[in-house]
Amino acid sequence: MNRPNTARAVVVLLAVQIVWGLSFLATNCALKVTTPSVLLAWRFLLAFALQNLCLLTGKRRLRLRGKKVLPVILMGVMEPGLYFFFEEYGIVYTNTSFSGVMIAIVPLVTLILAAIFLKERPTLLQAASCVLSILAVAALALLGHSDGTVQPRGVVLLLGAVVTASVFTLLGRWSARAFTPFEQAYLVVAVGAVCFPAAAVAENLGALSRLIEPAAGLPFLLAVLFLGAACSVFAYEGYSYALTCLPATRVASFSSLVTVVSILAGVLILHEPFSWRHAVYSAAIIWGVWGVQRFERRSEA
Repeated sequence: MNRPNTARAVVVLLAVQIVWGLSFLATNCALKVTTPSVLLAWRFLLAFALQNLCLLTGKRRLRLRGKKVLPVILMGVMEPGLYFFFEEYGIVYTNTSFSGVMIAIVPLVTLILAAIFLKERPTLLQAASCVLSILAVAALALLGHSDGTVQPRGVVLLLGAVVTASVFTLLGRWSARAFTPFEQAYLVVAVGAVCFPAAAVAENLGALSRLIEPAAGLPFLLAVLFLGAACSVFAYEGYSYALTCLPATRVASFSSLVTVVSILAGVLILHEPFSWRHAVYSAAIIWGVWGVQRFERRSEA
């Protein structure tokens, strides 16, 4: 890829990570009045409606004829399908800060899988940078566990989110050869728009009014608007665009920045615990992300 596209991809990816970092805050607020399945149903129905509005107005095009869509559908199964199940319920049993911290493990898992399946082998210093981030994540996890806000089942659920997010990135990098960023994002969101409403209806068969009741509150509607428009429509297309320009390991390394954004949001807005240790470990995560970018192989630059 040429330099201008690479630079643009980095800027877009930074914006995506900021948006996703704030998603933990929006999710935390929305879950005060509803369940994860109902929230996800609203989020992805809105996102899918916005994408189709883009098609109707001619702002985007969809050309799937002759293309093998199964890998992209599988992307949707990984994320948002399984990923958001793990993430949303993981937030229930942990907290905003810790949920964001766990996502910082994604780069290491992606680095390993990319080396095996995509032959995108990291340098020794890139691997060391990822390990640094993981050690910082582990330290933050211990801090969260010590204050009693993190339950073991929440950790297990968030680990499931980490694995599915890594597979999602690998599939996105592979399918970027044949699909535009919008086509990838459209199919991924479509999977969520089918799966989550079905899950919400199944969960509330005895009281379908629970699917509508949350919409009576303005905070819920604002959270859904942010999650649907920014975190799904913009972020998925932006992430897919980055995967057309950058190796999977570099793209995934940026997810650690979600940690820093989510911690700041949790501390400044939700008044969650923060100490000098949080600051040190967060700085280590940022350093690790920088290291993955700085110590790439020259052929990937």
